[in-house]
Amino acid sequence: MQAAGRLSSAWIAEAVRSAIYDAHRGVMLKTCWTALGGDETRIGDLAIADRGRYLPSAFDVDGLAIGAVGSMLLAAAELAELAASDVVAVGIATPDHAHKGPCLAMIEAGKHVLVEKPLTTDLAEARTIIAAAERAGVKLMVDFQLRWHPHYMGVKAAMESGELGEGVMGYARLSDTIHVPTEMLAWGSASGPEWFLFPHMMDVTRWILGEEPVEVFARGSKRVLKSMGIDAWDAVQALVQFERSFVTFETSWIVPASWPSVVDNRFTLYGTKGCLELASAPGLVIAAERYRSPFSSHAITRYGKPFAHFYESIRHFADCVAQDQEPQASGHDGLMATAMIQATLRSLDEGRGVKMAEVLT
Repeated sequence: MQAAGRLSSAWIAEAVRSAIYDAHRGVMLKTCWTALGGDETRIGDLAIADRGRYLPSAFDVDGLAIGAVGSMLLAAAELAELAASDVVAVGIATPDHAHKGPCLAMIEAGKHVLVEKPLTTDLAEARTIIAAAERAGVKLMVDFQLRWHPHYMGVKAAMESGELGEGVMGYARLSDTIHVPTEMLAWGSASGPEWFLFPHMMDVTRWILGEEPVEVFARGSKRVLKSMGIDAWDAVQALVQFERSFVTFETSWIVPASWPSVVDNRFTLYGTKGCLELASAPGLVIAAERYRSPFSSHAITRYGKPFAHFYESIRHFADCVAQDQEPQASGHDGLMATAMIQATLRSLDEGRGVKMAEVLT
């Protein structure tokens, strides 16, 4: 395996080559790890495990890995074959509940790992993955893409500048249309809006505030999806008390399919000196067969390269491997998001506020 310290300077410029996002098939193949430099034609690849609906049987054995060499996708390779290869780093994008097996297999093989959010849906599994990465001395990053979204970077900058003062109260909503659990994902019953969407908002809010969560009180509903044979929450609301601030998080998987965009997102923050609001009001509206607002986070390819915030998080990971730096979205950050969601689910189950200390100890 090529050591990160021996990568040529051209690595950084060429680290991320291309990406494919096909929402119709529910596939995210971030094949973005071409390393070209000097006389070497291959230094490392980013291998991606498919989280799409057309390979559901593979998920029972921890997913099917797909490698990338340049811009060419290889045929599916089993985890053992991938682990034995000279791939330097691996992206894990199996379904939410199926991250542990691929992560451990790649870490134990000495690969750096970029894993989709949530890190895991189980706190013990998260700790196991983190401990394994520390023992192996490899990079572990959770792909919390919103930390690289220009809007949320702007919110973070406003907090850092002191313009808003300290956080007091917040509201964070991220929901999907019913298309996601009924058509896009084959494994909705093994996840839910809390695992699919809350990690984004809970992580970015914790990052923006610079505060740790203390207690969670939640309410939710299971009616619509359950009647359709999908055992998942329709909607969840969680009030999270942080060290100084409190924030209401909302998520839903039953936004009508007629909604102009597949995603409904809003973020509001009140501070001791000011407030801000980030709404998903469309900047672009198209009226053709129907009135719609294209998902603002879709990738755009222009001038021979892709543009989108979810490429920037991958580029950050590439830079961290190349320059031997620690990723900004760490395994611990992933663990904290998982802990907040587990506290949410315990609150839903027991009908009471749940201290973070109860799930973290």
